[in-house]
Amino acid sequence: MKVLLLPVGSSGDVYPFVGIGLELKRRGHDIVMITSGHFRKIAEASGFRFIETSSEDEFRAILNNEILWHPTKAFPYLAKHYILPLVPRIYGTVREHYTPGKTIAVSGSLAFGARLAQEKLGLPLAVVHLQPSMFRSVYAPPVYSGIGRLPGWMPVPLRAAVFRLLDVFIDRTLAGGLNQARSEIGLPPVNRILFRWWHSPQLTLGLFPDWFGQPQKDWPPSVRVTGFPLYDVTAGAPPDGWMPEDIREPIVFTAGSAMRVGHKFFEQSAGLCEKLGRPGLFVTAFPEQLPATLPPRIRHLPYAPFSQLFPRAAAVVHHGGVGTVAQALRAGVPQLIVPMSYDQPDNADRVERLGAGLSISPARYSSDGDLLLSRLLTEPEWTARCRAVAERFSGVDAIKESCDLIENTLCRAHGGLQSEARR
Repeated sequence: MKVLLLPVGSSGDVYPFVGIGLELKRRGHDIVMITSGHFRKIAEASGFRFIETSSEDEFRAILNNEILWHPTKAFPYLAKHYILPLVPRIYGTVREHYTPGKTIAVSGSLAFGARLAQEKLGLPLAVVHLQPSMFRSVYAPPVYSGIGRLPGWMPVPLRAAVFRLLDVFIDRTLAGGLNQARSEIGLPPVNRILFRWWHSPQLTLGLFPDWFGQPQKDWPPSVRVTGFPLYDVTAGAPPDGWMPEDIREPIVFTAGSAMRVGHKFFEQSAGLCEKLGRPGLFVTAFPEQLPATLPPRIRHLPYAPFSQLFPRAAAVVHHGGVGTVAQALRAGVPQLIVPMSYDQPDNADRVERLGAGLSISPARYSSDGDLLLSRLLTEPEWTARCRAVAERFSGVDAIKESCDLIENTLCRAHGGLQSEARR
C-alpha cells in the first residue's frame, strides 16, 4: 500500500510522522512524505519519497515573524499565510498520487487539503492530532490561548454556547479560503471547521495517553488515543561527547524548534541561572537569539536528542510544546513551562495537574521564574511525582499501536493489507 504522510508545521509536528512512516515502511508499505521542503533531508534519509508543498524560504519567512507567538494574533496570521495557501497545493498533490485501492493517507491537524481529498476522491484518511486541546468537550474544556479556562461553575449548555461563539470567530479566519477551495472542486461549504469537520470520520488518532488527555463522551466516535509518539531524531545531533564535561545536571532551556524570536526568553533564562547558581544548557538551532556573551556555566547546543539529554537534566524550562512535554515526562524530570500560544497553555495545565511541573506566564518569568525553579529543584516531592509519571511509559509503544490502527482501519478496509505473516 502507498501511504501518503501529510504533516503541516514545525519539527514537533513532522517528527512523529517520521516515526510512523518508518514503522509502516518496516511493514512493507511505500511511504511518500508530502510537506515543507525544510524537511526534505530527514524524509529522504528515512528512505521515503518526498514531495514539497512549500519551499524552505516560505517556511523560514513564517518563522521570522514575531507575531507567530502572539496569544491571539498567531493563528489568524498562520492561517492566512500558511494553512490556507496549502489547501489547494495539498489537494492537488494528493489527487495526482492517489490510486483507489492502493493508496491511503495520514495527515496532520492542519492539512485541510487531505480532508478535501477524502470527501471528493474517497481517499482513505487518518487525521493525527498530537495534542488533547484539538478535541472540544463541554465536559472537560481545554485551556485556550488568549481565552484561558472556562469557569468550573459554567453549566454545560453555556459552555456549548461559548464554543459556538468561538467558532464564529474561527470561521471568519478559515471559512473563506477553505470554502473557496471546496467550491473549485465541487464541494459544498462547511462551517464550524475546528469543531467536527477537521476530524476524519474514518480514523482520528490522538497521539497522547489517556492519562494526559482523557477521551470524553462528546469526542467524535472515530477517535482513538494511543500515546506519545516519542520519535526522536538523532541525525544532526552533536558527535559523541556532545554533553559538556564541566556541566553536570544542568537546567535545560528550549523555546522550541520553530522559535527564532526568543531573545528575551534566553536573556532572562541566563539571569535565572545566575540567581540560582546553577549550570544551564540552551538548546536552539538559531544562536542569534542568545546573549552575545553567555555566563561561564551556560553552554549552547544547536540540537540534542531530548530522549538522551533530559535524563541528564535537573529540570527543563520550555515553551510547552507537546513533544517537549512528553520527553520531559518520560525522563522523569520536573518542568517549568512558559506557554505563549497554540496548545501550550493547555499542555502546561495538564502537566501541573499531573504534579510534574509548574507554569508561569512570559510576563512573570523574569521576576518569579527563579522562585518556581527553586521549588522544583529543592522540594523532593517533585522528583517523586515525576518519577511516578515516568513509570507510566513502561511497555508502551504508541507508534506501533497507531500503525496497527492505520492498517486495520484503512488498509484492510480497502484491500491493501495481506496476511500478518508477511511481517
